[in-house]
Amino acid sequence: MKIKFSSTGSGTEQGPYIRFGSNRFSVDANGSIHAAGDGDIAGWRISDDALYKHDGTNKTGMRSGSDPAFYAGINNQDVGSYNFYVNHNGYLFSKSGNIAGWNINK
Repeated sequence: MKIKFSSTGSGTEQGPYIRFGSNRFSVDANGSIHAAGDGDIAGWRISDDALYKHDGTNKTGMRSGSDPAFYAGINNQDVGSYNFYVNHNGYLFSKSGNIAGWNINK
């Protein structure tokens, strides 16, 4: 693995920065982080279009590529089995809850 440290840069890498590998992970002088590809942070999976944690049958996440945009609960490869989700168009589904005193029960 190649690690590059620089106190000066050129082009888009102005000022000090650190870069690991082939531009897949870098931190610039302002603290901005760039990471490409997949990875994990504290058990949360990161992909190009999603951040999620699937812990057995408990699933929580968000994604930009398809609906639902946000989700939580159990999913058996069927969007309708999530306990809670919000689609990109704003449609919200919850199996139960309470909003301003109004009970929601399926």
